Amino acid sequence: MEILYIAPSIPNNFSRVRTMNLLKSFKANGCKVTVVALCIDKRELEYLKDFSDDIIVVRGSKFISYINCFISLFLPIPLQNAYVYSFKLHRLLSKLSKEKYDLVYIKRLRMAGYAKHFNKDRVFIDLTDSLTKYYDRVRKYSKGIAKIVNTEEYFKHLKYEIKIVRKYNTVICSSNDKLYLEKKHNVKLDNMRVIYNTIDTSVWYNKDIKSKKNRKKIVFSGVMDYMPNILAAEFIINEIMPKLPLDYSITFVGKNVPLELKKYESSRIHFTGFVKNMKKELEKYDIYLCPILAGSGVKNKILQASLVGLPIIVNHLGIEGIKEGFENYVFLAENADDFVCKINYLNSIDVSSKIKGGQDFIRKFYDYKNCTKDLIK
Repeated sequence: MEILYIAPSIPNNFSRVRTMNLLKSFKANGCKVTVVALCIDKRELEYLKDFSDDIIVVRGSKFISYINCFISLFLPIPLQNAYVYSFKLHRLLSKLSKEKYDLVYIKRLRMAGYAKHFNKDRVFIDLTDSLTKYYDRVRKYSKGIAKIVNTEEYFKHLKYEIKIVRKYNTVICSSNDKLYLEKKHNVKLDNMRVIYNTIDTSVWYNKDIKSKKNRKKIVFSGVMDYMPNILAAEFIINEIMPKLPLDYSITFVGKNVPLELKKYESSRIHFTGFVKNMKKELEKYDIYLCPILAGSGVKNKILQASLVGLPIIVNHLGIEGIKEGFENYVFLAENADDFVCKINYLNSIDVSSKIKGGQDFIRKFYDYKNCTKDLIK
């Protein structure tokens, strides 16, 4: 099968994990994939050295993207869509539309405008998660200008997302997000398929699970300028850490740490910035803490922490979208006192069987090789 994969940025194994695993899955199932990626931030070009697929990179301009965003403030166009508008990319895809691709896979709702060049019956648009749901939640925690922008994005996506979903075949990473859209718009989305976020279990799986008490090195991971991660970090720092003894520490692993978080750096609170190998970094810690206050979709960080072998303390929103049954392999907490209580509790028991159960669950349902089989059929 010949597939054209259109992405809003150059794929990588840190912040574009879903894309990389989808591409690996297509290849593992015998497909030939041509990737067309938009590159607005030239720093992304460093990811090309690790990229083995056929890839065509279309360079964009941040200056033009910002102008497009400014104009979109006065139009019914979401900011994300305006940011990735590229005349050069439209021109290239118009030429490629004459090629005989069996499937045109478009990553992210923001790229949906490029679908017009192709027969819509061969197009699948991967929303990943519902942006209507995302902005609906995030706007409630935002302040000042951010609240105005996020509220505007919510109402724009409320109309735009369902328009795209009704017109094209779509993919989403969580049945929860699909159900949200169906209830929100009182429709049945038969043309929407669920493809979970996945993980390369052969790479991430850690067999060496040690029985360990006095777990005091806590970790959280993610792209740190992402709003849900900022909210989670502030909750951990301000609500949980003051209630723990002074010999407990928290490390936030991930790139793009904003100044509003860097100000908390101390002997107990650390930020690594970008790390080359997330697995090796996570293996240094004792507990994975994940209080998600806003957001949508399935969190790759949970899949990673589980396979690495960390006991996970998380709220229900943090595992929302993960297949039913996984809650049996994590420690659930809903407020700061609950999180502190669970930290103390797991330090009083042997958690190895719970960790291994979570690993087996992820290996069974979330390995990347299986995620595209039904779509290909």
